[in-house]
Amino acid sequence: MWGLLALVVANAAIYVRAVAWPLIASDNWNHVHPLLRDLASGQVGPANFFVQRAGVDHAQPLMKLVMAVNARWFGLDFMLEGLLGIVFAVLALAVLYRLAVADAPGAPRPFAFRLGFVAVAAVLLSLNSTFIYVYPMVTMWFALYALALLMALAAWRALQGGRGWPLALAAFVLGVVADDSAFLYCAALGLALLLYAFRERSLRRVAVLLALMALGLVASRGLYALYGTTSGTTLAVFNRPLPERIASLAVLWREAWAWFAIPASSGLLGKESLTALAGDRALLLRNALGAVMLLAHAWFWWSALRLRAGSTWLAAVLLMLMFYAHVAAVLMVRVSALGTAYLDQPRYISFYQFGVAALLLMAMARVGSASRAPAAGTARTGHALALAAATVLAVQVLVSGYAREQQPGIEGSHLKMADDLARVAQDPAGPVPEDCFPGMDICVLPPERRVELIGILREGRLQLFSDQYLRRHPAQRAAAERARAP
Repeated sequence: MWGLLALVVANAAIYVRAVAWPLIASDNWNHVHPLLRDLASGQVGPANFFVQRAGVDHAQPLMKLVMAVNARWFGLDFMLEGLLGIVFAVLALAVLYRLAVADAPGAPRPFAFRLGFVAVAAVLLSLNSTFIYVYPMVTMWFALYALALLMALAAWRALQGGRGWPLALAAFVLGVVADDSAFLYCAALGLALLLYAFRERSLRRVAVLLALMALGLVASRGLYALYGTTSGTTLAVFNRPLPERIASLAVLWREAWAWFAIPASSGLLGKESLTALAGDRALLLRNALGAVMLLAHAWFWWSALRLRAGSTWLAAVLLMLMFYAHVAAVLMVRVSALGTAYLDQPRYISFYQFGVAALLLMAMARVGSASRAPAAGTARTGHALALAAATVLAVQVLVSGYAREQQPGIEGSHLKMADDLARVAQDPAGPVPEDCFPGMDICVLPPERRVELIGILREGRLQLFSDQYLRRHPAQRAAAERARAP
């Protein structure tokens, strides 16, 4: 099984190396300006890592720290950030496995259990959405998932009589790195622990853990109170009061089925993959898959209330609640403003995959419980999980093939982005290319900001101005020569 798991990781890592945007793109243009400016002048301080736009935004201090290291030693190559995201994905999988087997770490696991975990890994590292790997900022979300799972592992160990301070520390670190997204993960773990308390009649012990988690989270907000600042703002449409958002969703109530069907089905087959596989029948397939997922979610909670509340059970419930929390956040912040179609944003598939992974983990919990208390249905349970895992893995082969077909076009976009940046670099204050690549946001910035940014890149020998960067991306040498021309 470890060989299959290695193939899953290698598939994602090789794809990231090929398709990740190496140049500054999209929201990263908002982050590089103050950070690289102060880095060049030697004035970097804590505030640089906690600044964010007013409204719905995240400070992302870890990403900014990685960016500073990247600029200092690697020529600011964001492809490396994408590969770092895969490292965090491996960490997340390692922690998830430790959590899944934590209630009996030395016990042998049935074949179906091990194959099930390979399927979980394949879902979480699926090429179902190419954008997760094209945009390194999204790939780095795996760091948040790894920290959330570390917090869950600390909680489980504390439940079993271990020390509580690692849970408070994990909540603090998650709160610092994830900013307000940490509330989603802490809420998900808190609800999972409360369900555990209900099942195991251990409310007093769980209450202590909830207090420790809250303590760590509050301490992290103190750090933001000390160093957090705002610069600029997000779109006004995302900054509306909560009652207005709820009212907007209420108007869309006829589309409520899609609010479940899109996220639940996209965790296995996103819009791009569905269209590639089913063509004009993609919507029919999505609705059918959504109906199957609705039944699967009902089975999940039926199992959650009947099975022994072990560590695999906790991992499954946590991931399912993380799925619900992310979908609720997208509905409240994005769908309320831009409509139901916004659920199909490719980057959100990174969240939707939690739902499919949770279903597999609950099946693994059933197999684990059956193996410890053998009964007549033990073999059937294992066979069902093995069949489900094999089906999921077969789907991953299909979506990986489709993703590979997109690779030449994505690599071509790298050259387009390099060409656009070179044209802006030749005359930063002048007219910008009319057909700028959508992620090359420097084209829409004011002339004075373009001049400053190009000056930072040129003087710092970053991106197209870095020989080290060009050794990793030789196809962009022609664009670099134009950018460097006096």
